[in-house]
Amino acid sequence: MFPLKSTTTIQSLCGEWPRLTSAGGQHVEVLIVDDCERIRAIAGAVLIAAGFDIIEASNGQAGLNRFEANTPDAIVTDINMPVMDGLTLIERVRAHPEGKTVPIIVVSANDKTANFERAKRSGIVCWLNKAANPLHIAEAVMMAVQ
Repeated sequence: MFPLKSTTTIQSLCGEWPRLTSAGGQHVEVLIVDDCERIRAIAGAVLIAAGFDIIEASNGQAGLNRFEANTPDAIVTDINMPVMDGLTLIERVRAHPEGKTVPIIVVSANDKTANFERAKRSGIVCWLNKAANPLHIAEAVMMAVQ
């Protein structure tokens, strides 16, 4: 897990990474999983502005389906969602051979220590509070996919 700078701006993100590509030359794709459409829209806008391609899912099961159909380069997920929660999603992704190394960032209003510890044991790279600056999401993904 890594610290985030509080001085990050969208201009600095876009200036440094006009279009991010993976090692294979493809655009870096981020799966955003959250039951709140507004949060998906905000996170998506910030990630697109930072040069990422995005795919979205509204719950953990839909996120797992998206992951299985096309393994993303990183995942940003909430914890409290209907159908399948984010912790179960993380564990199911990690159970896939191609999911063992995919960076996972949690963005959640859930502050229960047990949930944080469970997510940490599953190998998340960062836990952000939903009240944090949305630019931190892009910064966390950038740091995770480098």
